[in-house]
Amino acid sequence: MDQESAFVKDPQRTRLYREVVASDARRPRTAPQVPRWLADRHRELAVGDLVDVEPETVDVVRRARRGPAWSALVEGAGFELAGPHRLRRLDSLPDFIGPAMRVLVIGLNPSPAAAAAGIGFARPGNRFWPAALAGGLVSRDRQPIHALDHHGVGFSDIVKRTTRRADDLSRQEFEAGIGRLHGLCRWLRPDSCLMIGLAGWRAAVDRRAVAGWQDIDLGGRPVYLMPSTSGLNAASSLDELTEHLATVAAATVGASVSSAARSAPDDPAVDRTDEQPRISGHD
Repeated sequence: MDQESAFVKDPQRTRLYREVVASDARRPRTAPQVPRWLADRHRELAVGDLVDVEPETVDVVRRARRGPAWSALVEGAGFELAGPHRLRRLDSLPDFIGPAMRVLVIGLNPSPAAAAAGIGFARPGNRFWPAALAGGLVSRDRQPIHALDHHGVGFSDIVKRTTRRADDLSRQEFEAGIGRLHGLCRWLRPDSCLMIGLAGWRAAVDRRAVAGWQDIDLGGRPVYLMPSTSGLNAASSLDELTEHLATVAAATVGASVSSAARSAPDDPAVDRTDEQPRISGHD
């Protein structure tokens, strides 16, 4: 019996499968609402569960001006395509993103602890959240939805595949992930991007990159690169990590007002294909 057949034969899971969409009154009506809707579905479901998406939801993404490919949003949300309008939940983290972001925080990829918690940088010993609180980037510990809604701080990863160590990832995965992020940033236009960890940027974009503001952007948005906040990175102290995060927070003070004043990136225009954007400036 395949996974989908086993799922449908389980009455409790069948009910969840049918009602996740049917009972959701907040179904997305514009393309920028889709990532948040997908993130909510990811948090409700277990690994391997299926969810149907209305064709209208897919169409609104494909018609969005400068919008990403539907497959890129699905990947970023921690799902895989199981049919034209059916998704399967993966052991991953969803993106927490939306319009008018001050900062898009980008990790290398989810750890098993982060994927299980549904929160980036959740692994014991990771110093991102203590440093982000001390640096003034967020005001609540390990609450990415609050950070997005109240501080305009979004979260994504270069690679969405969960691994125990970032060095389990290939350069090709990093390059593909940077391509996905180029399209995401061209669409949602965060005021800046904060890349956590040097390895991914060096592998896919600039092998000589050092911490600080970069000469190469992501989808036209400036990029700040900082060392990994993992506890395995003994070369960087909590004070040093806090200083990096404070630098980005200071650079975006008041930026949420300017971001909100920009037109929302949900205007219908031309259909999108599932092509990933090319990476500029990579080796």
